[in-house]
Amino acid sequence: MAKAKEVKPKSVKGEEAEKMIHDYLRRTNRPFSATDISANLKNAVTKQVAQKILEQLRDSGQIHGKSYGKQSVYVCLQDCLEEASSDQLMDLDRQIQTLKGELESVKAEYKVKSTEFQILNNSPSPAEIHQKISTLDKDIEQTKSKLDCLQAGSVKNVTEEEMKETLANHDFVKKGYLQRRKMFYNLWNLITDCLENPKELWDKLGFEKDEIMDVKQN
Repeated sequence: MAKAKEVKPKSVKGEEAEKMIHDYLRRTNRPFSATDISANLKNAVTKQVAQKILEQLRDSGQIHGKSYGKQSVYVCLQDCLEEASSDQLMDLDRQIQTLKGELESVKAEYKVKSTEFQILNNSPSPAEIHQKISTLDKDIEQTKSKLDCLQAGSVKNVTEEEMKETLANHDFVKKGYLQRRKMFYNLWNLITDCLENPKELWDKLGFEKDEIMDVKQN
């Protein structure tokens, strides 16, 4: 079935177009450009015609116009608007109060949702939780395996005498290490005393400094 041909609205000009644009500005009481007005009136007035009429209304003092760069906007003069009745003003006050109540409700809901969002955003993702669970499961399995070995008696406990002997051997080795370390540096300082760049010789010989933790030279 052939698609129905779209019927374009008939464009108006002259006084009819002028009245249509002026009434629209008074009714909306908002600033618009010629392009906005033509689009909002469903192209009943072309952009070119709207621009011309807006300039004429501005020049005649019926509306106010102001340019922003290459674009001009137009708005109806406030003194051209009809004065609102007391009933209309009361109705507007009721609308304002209703909107204020809705605004406070929206603000309160926004605050709650923002707090919930922060909590969720700071919480680990499902992937991170699964990874953490997997790591803990491995730790539990390793700890359980060690515990089973201890309970089965397959691990020999170290006696107090063995512990003392081990510490004594450690102290003996450490003391010998510190003595040899001191002897080396005394000899090194004696040999390199006349050198301008001892570090160059150190690197050339391939020496490495001792980085053992908690070992101090006495």
